[in-house]
Parts: sequence; C-alpha cells; structure tokens
Amino acid sequence: MHALLKYQQKLNGLFFSTRPVDPPVRTQHALLLLCSLVDKVRLTGVGCYISHVCVSIFLYADDILLIAPSVSALQILFSACEDELRTLDMQLNTKKSICIRFGERYKVACSDLASSSEGVIAWKNNCRYLGVYFVSGPVFNCSFDYAKSKYFRSVNAILSKVGRYASEEVVISLIYAKCLSCTVIQYRSLLDIGAR
Repeated sequence: MHALLKYQQKLNGLFFSTRPVDPPVRTQHALLLLCSLVDKVRLTGVGCYISHVCVSIFLYADDILLIAPSVSALQILFSACEDELRTLDMQLNTKKSICIRFGERYKVACSDLASSSEGVIAWKNNCRYLGVYFVSGPVFNCSFDYAKSKYFRSVNAILSKVGRYASEEVVISLIYAKCLSCTVIQYRSLLDIGAR
C-alpha cells in the first residue's frame, strides 16, 4: 500500500471504482474463472503499474477495485471487466458501484462511466471498501469518523445500562469484550493504513 501511495503522488489523479459482482451459485468455480478477469485487465495495457507490475485491479470475495490514472483509462478497464464477466456468465451491479477521484483535479466534473447494460456509474465524494472509508480529495485520504462513532456508541450503550450498578472491572471487561474486540481492531487497521 505504501508503494501505491507513493506512486499516486506521481499521477495527476487516481481513480477508484468498486463494483460488487452478482456471483453465480458455483462460487468456487467462479473464483477460478476470475483469474481470466485479471489477465484481461492486464492485457489492456492501461491502468497503474508499479515496477512493471499491474496494480489496476484488486479482487476480494465479490468486490472488484479498479485503479486508473484517468477517466478514459478507467472506462477502458471497466469495459474490459464487463466483457470478461459477460463471457463468464456474470454481470456487474451498477447500482451498487461507485467511482471516487483523488488528485489535484478531484473537484472537476467529469462524465460518469457508461455500462454496456445501459447503466451508469456515478462519481461520489466518499466510498466504503472492505470496511475502510475513502474520501475524495487532493491526496489519498481515509475517514475514521465511522469507526470512532461506532466505538463511542457502543461504550455509551454499555455505560447507560450498567454504568452505575456494576463495578469498574465489570464495566471495563464489557467494554473490552463488546467494543474493543471488533471496533478497535478495525480502527487500529485504519490507523495503520493512514500512517503509511
């Protein structure tokens, strides 16, 4: 991720687009077929590269993340993904898909991405990908507000129910078990990403 962020500073803009895929029932078979999707994106020759390694596409479960240095390059990558997924008998859900822009020209209006299925993918100011909230801006930026508010909401719920009646040890162990076990792990991972 650090190398990607350093590379982003050299680009005049970095674009993210997340598109959940509607997977067929035969999920394991589909995962093997998605390797052809990565190859198809790599063969387009556009996108982002670090030391001759294509970093234009990331796959996790049913999510696809495309990274491109321009809107036209992102449209080429998106069209290549659509074509390959169509051959795999899968389709993109354009209603759950968004684009987000980073770089000096992040406020400049640009056209939405066109889908071959008559849908469009609009540009947004923020998005959530794998639990991390990205915020559009002149540099790559993550928002930790959601993780912090989730933590404090959980702590306040515990304190409002048992705060006066339970001992400090019980309250602390409840906070640790219910708030820190999940939220702080997420928040810590966000801090690690932000520090890089």
